[in-house]
Amino acid sequence: MDAIKAAISNAFDCTDKGATELFLDGELGPITLGHSQYINDMLVRYGIENCRPAVTPLDAGHQVACDNKQCKRVDIGSYQTQIGELMWLALTTRPDILHSVAKLAQRNQDPHSEHEAGVKHILRYLASTMDKKLRYKRTGQAFSGHVDADWGGDKTDRKSYTGYVFFLAGGPISWKSEKQRSVALSSTEAELSNLHNIFNVIL
Repeated sequence: MDAIKAAISNAFDCTDKGATELFLDGELGPITLGHSQYINDMLVRYGIENCRPAVTPLDAGHQVACDNKQCKRVDIGSYQTQIGELMWLALTTRPDILHSVAKLAQRNQDPHSEHEAGVKHILRYLASTMDKKLRYKRTGQAFSGHVDADWGGDKTDRKSYTGYVFFLAGGPISWKSEKQRSVALSSTEAELSNLHNIFNVIL
């Protein structure tokens, strides 16, 4: 930032008066980021704008494994489109749905009716939390982060899930949820693998 200010000062006659507190005679308060209109458009497009609300993105312990040959397959293109729209939302302003979307994305090449129902569940959750936004403001608190991992959370391959979120200015600025690359033999090993991934991000 100092380099940018110096470059501007070299080109123009200006004075640095510190952090901006007023803009066009208006007071600058907290910054909020959200996608309520995007979510509403999705609900309308899929015809579920008046759906029954859900209180969680997915049911706890939801599994995407299914090797039953009799399961009803659904249209791959439609499923991938919905996952793509939800993933973009999860990566920009809705970290609360990222883990659920990442789970269902594993079925992009072979989606069944129960996976499509999982997508609808996430949409129902978004319908009930449409106005939730990321909020950033001056807090005086230091940069902080939270990490966690389960142990063998996926029954298909017994791999664990890793998740983290970093906070600055009172809100999340970086988050991720992914399956670990190797099978952990204990909860301790799963947590250590999680920390290793976090250190790679930080460094």
